[in-house]
Amino acid sequence: MAGQNGEAALLASCYRSALELARDHSFESIAFASISTGVYGYPVEQAAAVALSAIAAFMKENPLPKLVRMVLFSNAILETYANALSAMTTAAKPEWEERNPPS
Repeated sequence: MAGQNGEAALLASCYRSALELARDHSFESIAFASISTGVYGYPVEQAAAVALSAIAAFMKENPLPKLVRMVLFSNAILETYANALSAMTTAAKPEWEERNPPS
């Protein structure tokens, strides 16, 4: 089954490498498809979490690119990515609140 043999690390590396190239060439923006989820059969749910986590981690540490777009093939894939993003932001909220208590 796809997604169980170290592919997550390879997929994250793919996004990081592309983001590094964009940064090194002073690109303001970059767009990605849902890499490896088509003919390679990587599970979209896993790919979304890997992609968004890799992108978020890179953007947190680097000023460029300023904008990263996900260009997705269908509404179903868009919904999967939206759910993954929602899960990430929900998981990060307690940590953010702990570091930024109300005044």
